[in-house]
Amino acid sequence: MTKYTLYFLKTIIRITLILFGIFLAFKLYHSWIDPVNVLEKKSILKKVIDKNSYISHDLHGKRVYTDVILDTGGAKNAHFTISLPEKIPANGLKCIFVASGLDTGRKSLDYIRDQSNYAVIAYEYPSLIRTLKNRSLILKVRQLREKILTVPQQWISIILWIEQQQWCKKEPISIVGFSFGSIFVPATYHLAQVENVQLGPGVIGYGGAGLLCLLKANLKLPKLIKSPVAWLTSILLRPIDPLVHAKYLQNSFLIINGLNDKMIPSKCRKKIQEIIPEPKKIINLKTEHMMPSNQALLDELIEITKDFFENQNVKTAETTALTNASEFLPNTVNQTPPKIPILLLKLYSIAGANWKLSC
Repeated sequence: MTKYTLYFLKTIIRITLILFGIFLAFKLYHSWIDPVNVLEKKSILKKVIDKNSYISHDLHGKRVYTDVILDTGGAKNAHFTISLPEKIPANGLKCIFVASGLDTGRKSLDYIRDQSNYAVIAYEYPSLIRTLKNRSLILKVRQLREKILTVPQQWISIILWIEQQQWCKKEPISIVGFSFGSIFVPATYHLAQVENVQLGPGVIGYGGAGLLCLLKANLKLPKLIKSPVAWLTSILLRPIDPLVHAKYLQNSFLIINGLNDKMIPSKCRKKIQEIIPEPKKIINLKTEHMMPSNQALLDELIEITKDFFENQNVKTAETTALTNASEFLPNTVNQTPPKIPILLLKLYSIAGANWKLSC
């Protein structure tokens, strides 16, 4: 190799590193200042591009599965599968949006053996995300980041479309995120709040908070480069980090974790359980990470999730009953609460918020 060739190669490498540094600095600044704004994508009237229906089964009989491709506009095409029973009640079915590991969409429905009384919508990640275990993705950082950051907006777009369907009961749709899917739940609920989209109670299963912590535990790379790659990736993907969004959430949540889960370090597990605001229910099981091969654990998680939603429905019904009953109270009862000075309320709010953690 001649001296001039070597000089030329060094110059190319320097220019590449400088350009990459500029790109990284811009993305870091943008995502750090307003992570929610990074997730928002221009939406259009949602249009079904393709739909294919067929018959499948769960423990209770036939289910009608429909694979759908939905044009969401700025968030690109969203892929998902709808599972419905053959007979649908006149007032519709409670709808549950499910996102699990990289075995997604149609495959994830195979593990939900009891889908009775629910319409289940299973999300399919973009094809590039489904190849995350491939080390060559390091060369496609920009494309991968773009795909990952569209996921929360895709979820919201799908939910808005589902709400318009006749078979969907007229109540907020809940999101259930397990394993890889749990990472996107806080960001999606926060984005929904900003966009004034009402969601039902959520489930975060076998997940954690802090992308750096999660990446260090799961990246299959040589030790020499694992920490730098994990750090760089956590910065680029900060807009979907549960640590950024969890403290702002206003819904009720069920958080499930495995005490022997090596894929979700205890530090990450404890963090998500701490920073999700009340009301919340936390369940720690003496298990390792949930896997498709452990159907017994999957069945247990499904039952825990269904019990959580049923209890939430009872609480909602009780609240509604109490509200309606107030109309029949005697006129002699003073139903107007005593007025408290606004300044006192503000001071109380500030004092009560001191416990919150900051990112």
